[in-house]
Amino acid sequence: MNRIDCRTPLRLLRARRGIAGLEFALVAPFLVLLMLGTADLTFYVRTKLRLNTAASGLAEMVTQYTELYSGDFATIAQASQLIAGSVPVTGEFGATVVSGITNVSGTPVIAWQQITSGSTFKSQFGVAGSVPRLPGGYVQPVGVTLIVTEVYTTATPWVFSASIMGGGGTTVVGSVSLLQPRLAPLASITPGTRA
Repeated sequence: MNRIDCRTPLRLLRARRGIAGLEFALVAPFLVLLMLGTADLTFYVRTKLRLNTAASGLAEMVTQYTELYSGDFATIAQASQLIAGSVPVTGEFGATVVSGITNVSGTPVIAWQQITSGSTFKSQFGVAGSVPRLPGGYVQPVGVTLIVTEVYTTATPWVFSASIMGGGGTTVVGSVSLLQPRLAPLASITPGTRA
């Protein structure tokens, strides 16, 4: 006659708890990696959205000027930082670049360009006086000025995920907006400040 041991279900229960703990220990690092990766992706998307807003808002502002003075660019840089909020787009960790591209004789030229002071960032379109690298087959009509606003910042992944994902480091994130001036051609900058 077989006897049923009352302790057998308790042993099975303890064994299952141990297996569940072992499974969790194996899966936990992947869950942590997934959470940190999600946090970094969220940070990147948030930064990119702020830069998009700053570039388009700044382009809207600049295209409404009837005349640009060299002294206006301090205000334009402040406005750029105000629109970007906590994302640095001026100073050591960011840059704001505003350029005017003209097409007088059939060849576009960067007529003028202003980059926030102390910036090591460069425009992706080129420098003043050069032929611009316009995006994806865009052909600028003759006689039309194009205002280009670029905002850049450096983004660093979180410390924990940076070490997990291979050292991290900083990445430059940027956004660009191109608009035609509304009230005046803005083909040049007047030296000095607004009276």
